[in-house]
Amino acid sequence: MRRILISILIFQIWFPINSNGQESHAAKLVEGAKKEGSLVWYTSTSIEDVKRLFDAYNKKYPFIKTEFFNAGSARLFNRIPQREPRG
Repeated sequence: MRRILISILIFQIWFPINSNGQESHAAKLVEGAKKEGSLVWYTSTSIEDVKRLFDAYNKKYPFIKTEFFNAGSARLFNRIPQREPRG
């Protein structure tokens, strides 16, 4: 659930929505992100690109701690299931 919430929040940053109904939904997502407090992004993107993206993200959402795990796609494919809670 956490990853879904953070993914939706990132989507909201890239594609801002101006409708009032959707703004209240975005506000709920931001409140949920404040409770979570952190974002870990698994990527194979260059470190420079990730840092630029996180700089912009941290300006808009300074209350969310950002981290990233950068590796090749095969290593990422193996890493992500390890982080998912089992239950």
